Amino acid sequence: ITIWPMPLPPPSPRHTPLSAATTSATESACAAGGLGSTDAAVCVCVGTGVQVLLCAAIALIFAAAGFLSPANRGSLATAVLVLFVMMGIFAGYASATLYKTFKGRLWQKCTLCTAGAFPGVCFATFLTFDMLLYNYGSTGAVPVSSLISLLALWFGVSVPLVFVGAYLGYK
Repeated sequence: ITIWPMPLPPPSPRHTPLSAATTSATESACAAGGLGSTDAAVCVCVGTGVQVLLCAAIALIFAAAGFLSPANRGSLATAVLVLFVMMGIFAGYASATLYKTFKGRLWQKCTLCTAGAFPGVCFATFLTFDMLLYNYGSTGAVPVSSLISLLALWFGVSVPLVFVGAYLGYK
């Protein structure tokens, strides 16, 4: 009994050729309503995952090497925040490279989603809890100047680094 060569499975619906009308309708839907496919969402998640993974790995290495001491209060949080911002270039690169393999054409929107999706959700959650603390009169609420500096760090450093990485990845 010969098992090899096995017959090839039928092609998946994703790889079947589309008619010109379907292709133009898909392209116009993507252009009008955002990215329009799960490919871009996968790229955004992979790019953000690379960013978080590298940030956690480098912070763990620094902590194991003794650079981030638990005695120095706040040093770990500061290091993780700075590392997350700096790893934006790798998030953009990974997201754009994967989006390029999917033959995506709206790489700017994919990059913008990579730069804003995860940090935006985190910042909105943090802001909500901070406003609750402020309304209860807690002294643990973060000052407005710190929130503005976080926004400046996000939009002034992280977003441009994600776009630089995406430019290098899509090139």
